[in-house]
Amino acid sequence: MRFEVKMFNELPFMVELKDGDYRVKTDTYDYKFKISSDYYKLIVAPFPEKADDRVYYGDKEELLNIVVQNQFSNYAFSKSKTFIETSIIEEVEIADNDIEQVSDEEGISQVTTQLLINKVKYNNTEELNKIAKEYYNDLNDEEKISLKLRVYQKKRLNRLVNIYDYYDALNRFIELYSYTRKLFWIEKLNENTLEGTQILQYVDGKYFDTFRFGGLAPSIITNKKLFPDLTDDLHEQFHNRLDTGFEVPIDEKMLIVARSLWYRCEYRSAIIESSAALEIAVEKKLVEKMKVQGISQSDIEKELAKTETNFRQRCDVFLKKYTGKSFEHDNNALWIVIDNHRKNYRHKIAHSDVIPDKEITETIIKDFEEAIQYINSL
Repeated sequence: MRFEVKMFNELPFMVELKDGDYRVKTDTYDYKFKISSDYYKLIVAPFPEKADDRVYYGDKEELLNIVVQNQFSNYAFSKSKTFIETSIIEEVEIADNDIEQVSDEEGISQVTTQLLINKVKYNNTEELNKIAKEYYNDLNDEEKISLKLRVYQKKRLNRLVNIYDYYDALNRFIELYSYTRKLFWIEKLNENTLEGTQILQYVDGKYFDTFRFGGLAPSIITNKKLFPDLTDDLHEQFHNRLDTGFEVPIDEKMLIVARSLWYRCEYRSAIIESSAALEIAVEKKLVEKMKVQGISQSDIEKELAKTETNFRQRCDVFLKKYTGKSFEHDNNALWIVIDNHRKNYRHKIAHSDVIPDKEITETIIKDFEEAIQYINSL
């Protein structure tokens, strides 16, 4: 059985290269990107921001045929920027026991999904689950096998959708393009800058399913709120801080920057920024405690200079001296984690070409944030 997943995007800028195929190798897959600068976008809605997923890409003739065949009354055409697409294909021999391994629970879940698509009426989740279970139990053996086959096919197809590896390949392509043309203004690509990724799935050459990967995607949902309204207290606090010129604590500001860098796939810079945020938090805490003890500014600077290049001593001896707590000894488990991050990533990033991955970087940022919270509590 042949499984195929197609992923495609309109890039947020023009890539001025010849249309055609470009091969990009990552650690897990060799991609073939098809680049086209002659694609158009057909939006089927009175207003583009209300289009949601009713958007088609293709050349002029293909899109005109879609309009005629579907008799669309409201639509608009726009010229796409550079359009990029790729396919991942897997050939699999399916055995009977592969289908048998699909559980009844997975079959019922598939029925539930179909009921939702068909907009079946139900009062609550419990009732929906009951309807799905009754529907599934009423199926004969052949129908259950067919349903489980679809579940199995969906699982195989979803395994092929390695979206972040696809983004890694895109960024390798864009990085080399930027280097070749010396374009310093091109940003790395992610689900936000790409406004999501359209994914089509096929089994033995026949259409199976389609969906749009969005991630956080604040730029995709242009007419819907992503977050609940602020509480009255938070709203008042926000106004008061604006009125009084409140300054966001520098360590908190740096953590926001670190997360922004992580989201834009700048993993090396994200780790450096979050590590620096912890260093500043420790220094701030020492300065705060020394001022409370009436130590002059010049003496504070002299005291800080003693551990300027010895972060471990600053977190152990000096924090103990001025806060009564040693990070290394009073929170040893977290200290070991932070110390390892600094040795294995922060310092190596500064002196080598090591590139951490998305998951590791996210974990490191969270650990540095936890350490900052601990320091601020002293």
